[in-house]
Amino acid sequence: MLQKTQHKNHRRSEHVTRAMTLRAWIVISVVTTMLVGPIAPGSLEAATKKETTDAALLVNQSNRLITLPPGKAVTVWFEFQNVGTSTWTNQDPDPVGLNTDDPLRRKSKFQTKRWRAFWRPTRLLQDKVKPGAVGRFRFAVKAPIKPGIWRESFSLVHGTKTRIAGGQAEFIMIVGQPADLAQVFRAQPKKTSLSFWVKPGDRIYYPLEFRNVGHASWRRDGWGTTNLGRVNPEGSPAIASTSSLSLQTTPTIVKAATRRQYTSAILDIVAPTETGLYRDSFGLVGPNGPISGSAVTVEVNVSQDPQPPFDAEPIVRVGIYAPAKPVVVTANGSYEIRNADTNEYLGTNAADSTATVTYDPTIGRYTLLSNAVATTYPHALRFVPPTDQTIIEIQSFSNKREVTIDGQTATVNDNKFRGAVEVRYAPATSKLWVINELPIEQYLWGLAETTNRAPLEFVKTLVTAARSYALYHRLRATKHADENYHLNSTTDQLYRGYNYEQRHPNIAVGTQATRGIVATHPSMVNEKNTIGAIVAAYSSCTDGRTRSYVERWGGTPGLFPYLISVPDPDGLCTNQRWLQGLDGNHMVGMSALGALRSVANQNLTYDAVLRYYYTGVSLLRAYQ
Repeated sequence: MLQKTQHKNHRRSEHVTRAMTLRAWIVISVVTTMLVGPIAPGSLEAATKKETTDAALLVNQSNRLITLPPGKAVTVWFEFQNVGTSTWTNQDPDPVGLNTDDPLRRKSKFQTKRWRAFWRPTRLLQDKVKPGAVGRFRFAVKAPIKPGIWRESFSLVHGTKTRIAGGQAEFIMIVGQPADLAQVFRAQPKKTSLSFWVKPGDRIYYPLEFRNVGHASWRRDGWGTTNLGRVNPEGSPAIASTSSLSLQTTPTIVKAATRRQYTSAILDIVAPTETGLYRDSFGLVGPNGPISGSAVTVEVNVSQDPQPPFDAEPIVRVGIYAPAKPVVVTANGSYEIRNADTNEYLGTNAADSTATVTYDPTIGRYTLLSNAVATTYPHALRFVPPTDQTIIEIQSFSNKREVTIDGQTATVNDNKFRGAVEVRYAPATSKLWVINELPIEQYLWGLAETTNRAPLEFVKTLVTAARSYALYHRLRATKHADENYHLNSTTDQLYRGYNYEQRHPNIAVGTQATRGIVATHPSMVNEKNTIGAIVAAYSSCTDGRTRSYVERWGGTPGLFPYLISVPDPDGLCTNQRWLQGLDGNHMVGMSALGALRSVANQNLTYDAVLRYYYTGVSLLRAYQ
């Protein structure tokens, strides 16, 4: 349990008759015969015979850690349960015995004269061990003369070299003076501290990673299992916890050159029901107790009405386009020209006057033509409106489309933007970029991912997902870092700016109704993304189910646990290009069509829709 500190704050059930069952059985039998043909004589009997299998499970051993003076001997033993279907025997020609392993039948440093061979210390002690019973193996080992920490591994085999699945065992030997056990079982967590901001009773589900930097391997089953557990003895006893270890691969972290293997574990706890600030430590617990160095400090701030973590609304930078021609800007009011690097004031242009910017990469200089005066600068340039009523237009930007306004078809050019406009060269990609910098809510007003005809509750759903996605990339600030912005206006989310906002005012209404609210998940919490804003992927429609992140884009199983496949019957695509995954329809996360129909046909609220498509998320207000 997390120990509280003194900083308390504030489908349908189906009834089948016997007649129906018999009729179904007859149909299945006929269809089966048609598909596979008549059954040959004797084949039914052969089909019912079970193949024997060999499998074992280590259930006990004398000691996994042995301390001995140089040259001294000690008896060790192992017990394996026969979890296969064959019977083990210690008689020739196919006895079950222990062989040295890693590699198999390797000469051992611990061999004594009583070993059956340099690679086989012993056979099964009992004459026979039937399935379900436990077989015992006992033999002596002798410490090497050279002091140090040593490891020996064994495999259960049939005959001389046929391994029995699951029949692996090992011990660690400290030769000489007792060594620090921390060197035998030792871990290095990827993160040593975590902070969560949750409501009472919220579930916290977070993947942890540990690197084995000790001499002993970690097991996931049998004797010596390693688990994730509480390692703070002073913690309180009431927290609900189902934390468990989940090894990604069978570990062989035993030699200096191979001890850097990672394992993952899921921290799965439920926050206390009483508000306050809580702390506890979780780590790996092995056969000898907590594993040295594995502790992760967890701090949970539990509040009924938590204060937003951001003091002010975040600003986002949107890459509008990469111009091949000079950039020409103007505005409906006066606007300032500033040094984009230092924000130094360079001058003011009157309303409707133009400023033209060119860049020469051969000399690394920007030229500004303003009020018939050309000036060269070594730094990028910004055009800044003094008020929200001043809208900057990029006259050199052609972003035209045909729209219907009051029943009439017209061609519009979406080239006007709220906020500041910056012209900056990106050396990493050798491109000049026009970047729009503005508050995240105003960015959402000009988002062309929905229209004015959509139900307001759907608009709220869409903009909350879009806000979450935008905030994630604003906080992470890596996706487009080499081009100096956070989001692209076409490849990330379709952003068309001020003119689109004016044609679709309900988007701003839905944005204002959900101001600051984002979807979060504990798995996303890190030093930059302290609230855990999610990558709220969404697409047009699906083939009846959404796709998980890993299924579509690959990666480690469990990556982005909130982006998993869910049924999506309402989101079934009507456009073949979408169904084939064209037009960027990846089908990961929320299905826009499914969300729209859920709102329109089932009267679901925006938060319910988001929680359905993004598994395990919470909604919180990140700023006022």
